[in-house]
Amino acid sequence: MNGPYQRPGDNRTWEARGSGEKAGDPRVMSGSGMGSRGVVPPWRAKAGAVPPPAPVVKPQRPQTKRVIFPVTRKGGVGQTFFLVHLSDWLAHERVRQVALDPDWVNGSLSRFLPEARFWDPGSPESAEELMLVTREADVVLVDGLGPLQAYALDWLNDHNFLQEESEAPISITAVVIVEEDKDTVFQAGEAAKFLGDQVDWLVVRNLKTCSTTEIYNQSNARQELIRLGAAEIQVERLPWNLLLMLQRSSRTIGNLITDEELSILERQRLRSYEARFFAQLETIRSVLLPRMSPQIPSLPEVPEAIPRARPRIAPEQV
Repeated sequence: MNGPYQRPGDNRTWEARGSGEKAGDPRVMSGSGMGSRGVVPPWRAKAGAVPPPAPVVKPQRPQTKRVIFPVTRKGGVGQTFFLVHLSDWLAHERVRQVALDPDWVNGSLSRFLPEARFWDPGSPESAEELMLVTREADVVLVDGLGPLQAYALDWLNDHNFLQEESEAPISITAVVIVEEDKDTVFQAGEAAKFLGDQVDWLVVRNLKTCSTTEIYNQSNARQELIRLGAAEIQVERLPWNLLLMLQRSSRTIGNLITDEELSILERQRLRSYEARFFAQLETIRSVLLPRMSPQIPSLPEVPEAIPRARPRIAPEQV
């Protein structure tokens, strides 16, 4: 029997959906109490199970600019590496961008991106400086501060950049970097609790030390981030010889690809790595690019932000 039928006295419809499914199979039952398309919701599979929390639906404020802000407090997890190559992708997409480096000790971002500006979140003018930068760029990349990143989160909150009624014409993407360790996963969960649905979320799985992220996959932190609508990508391990080229030259992958002094094989490996990285970024454009809206009034002309001098320049000679 191929069509739907009803049992006597039963107001539910039963279907046979192929040779592998029998008529009357509860997995293909439709009617009251069932999930969409006649499929039993997973949470009903066990007696007494409770449904998962509904995903957060964020109000779409008419914003035009994007600030990308790492929030992982652990240093050395690849925040700068991600931002440097994200900058290459933005340049490939012809997006106006400005990179801000708040780290006055290491300055790794400005070593790979010499045009990066020093930005001091502890300065009384820090909020005004950030707003001035957003007038001349559509995307602003802000590098992390390692263990001091918690102060950056407080800064966002203290300057009302996270409030729904904020007049700042920006959207913030909070980036969490997770590795196969409990520290980065715990910090991801803490950041999710602190910022909640006030930002867009991006989870970057860094596979530089391990090919899996099982700790994160099975964590409560991931469940909360998924509920908040987080996008997820993974960054594969860069072969050591290619990584050595980047560190020795203080150049990005996109810059080295055009260097004819490198062998064709080396440039092809770099190009292949970049292509795979760019392919993942293409899937999460909504949290990387500015949100355009015709409802935004034109902004008044303001003078260009003056780059703040760095107190320390990253060394080229070691």
